[in-house]
Amino acid sequence: MIRQVQVLPLMAILAVGCVAAEPKSAPEEIEIVDRDEAADSVSRRLELRGVIDHGQALDASFSQRGYAGWLFTAAGGARIVLDASGHDGLDTVLYVYGPQRNQTWSRMRAIAVNDDARGTLDSHVELRAPADGTYLVVVREYFDRAGSFTLSLGCTGSECRPVCRLGECPSGSACEQRFCIRAPCPSFCAPIDPTVACETDVDCVAVPTTCCSCAWGGHERAVNASYADAFAPVCDPDVREPCRAVYLCGAEQPACVASRCEMVAATPGSECPVEQCGPPSRAPIIMCEDGSIGGNTGRCLRDEAGVCAWEMRECPSTDPTGRSCGGFRLEGPRECPEGFYCAYEPDDICGRADAPGTCQRRPDACAEIDQPVCGCDGRTHGNACEAASAGISVDHEGECAQPCGGIAGLGCGDAQFCDYAIEASCGAADQMGTCRDVPSACTREYVPVCGCDGRTYSNRCTANAAGVSVASTGACR
Repeated sequence: MIRQVQVLPLMAILAVGCVAAEPKSAPEEIEIVDRDEAADSVSRRLELRGVIDHGQALDASFSQRGYAGWLFTAAGGARIVLDASGHDGLDTVLYVYGPQRNQTWSRMRAIAVNDDARGTLDSHVELRAPADGTYLVVVREYFDRAGSFTLSLGCTGSECRPVCRLGECPSGSACEQRFCIRAPCPSFCAPIDPTVACETDVDCVAVPTTCCSCAWGGHERAVNASYADAFAPVCDPDVREPCRAVYLCGAEQPACVASRCEMVAATPGSECPVEQCGPPSRAPIIMCEDGSIGGNTGRCLRDEAGVCAWEMRECPSTDPTGRSCGGFRLEGPRECPEGFYCAYEPDDICGRADAPGTCQRRPDACAEIDQPVCGCDGRTHGNACEAASAGISVDHEGECAQPCGGIAGLGCGDAQFCDYAIEASCGAADQMGTCRDVPSACTREYVPVCGCDGRTYSNRCTANAAGVSVASTGACR
């Protein structure tokens, strides 16, 4: 009985050995297709995992929906060495494609294939890159079993990557700029990682890096939306993760920066995933007087502190005080409601240059203070309060200047004269002047001017005291 028990395991071992020694056929010639193209019975879908650098070794799992692939660049003539080693007795197969000629890898034929190397189940490929370009390495399991493997990329030579020439690189790669103090300082072409490539912010999404959420010590990374499922962690609901009750993600959101998806500081008011706001708020919805929605808007937004929360919006105030008015608008200037007037700042010159004002309430009563101001209606008011009570903004302090001259030949009051600007040429061509009081006294300084009556006066004041405007500086000729 003891011998029989000992022999049975030996027979089993021999049987297993026979299976392992069974010859395999050469690895099948495969075609791959990109994610946007349907696979068929001959081709298998390419699942790009990212890029692999020269001298790098990475651990990965076999794809269950296609073939896992990585990108790398190589200079023409560089000696490339690739190794794939399956874990737990898995049988790896290596395929190398390239250089890339267009935007897709679909239907390309492999330039190198290897299954078993050096009498093992591992794969090994050595080749010289036929030209500068972007290359693809694909790893599969011979029997399409699930599991993991290690992939490494090596290279011999002074430099294995293609050099940027005038900022140009082969298809599928981009120039990785270097800045050095001393020359020479070449820049090299690096593969464009499709997992983070983007054109706009819409192309980018945030995926957790672990099975712990942000609220429980987890982190997020930004990837292209097409690869969100591939990078999402596989979490077993029956296994309790060692998470911590601390928020670590920070106020960040995915964005497209220099054609790469990155996590950037989130702007207040930006949309958040609803799960980050927790259970929906039970606060009621309010219909505001202006027709907008207040209270619980049902939107998950980021606040000023960068925290995601359900938006609680206050209804806008119905008090028009401070509301913009006047100014230039295609639909016409905005008016203030009854009981209000449009007030302008002193530098806004009553909105004559299309500057807007603000709605202010008209005073019900004013003190009897004699501080005359000139209103924007061109009339003099007793003080600023009286002008506001009449619904008029103040143009300037002091009384309004009365126009004179012009085509109507407007005159001035007693003890006043019509003062013309020098460029008005004493009212020629019906130009207007301004009524001013005749000076009652003048200094004796001698700064001759020529009056509009053709006479020379010792200074401007003496001309005005004679009721004459100045035509030009200096004596009359």
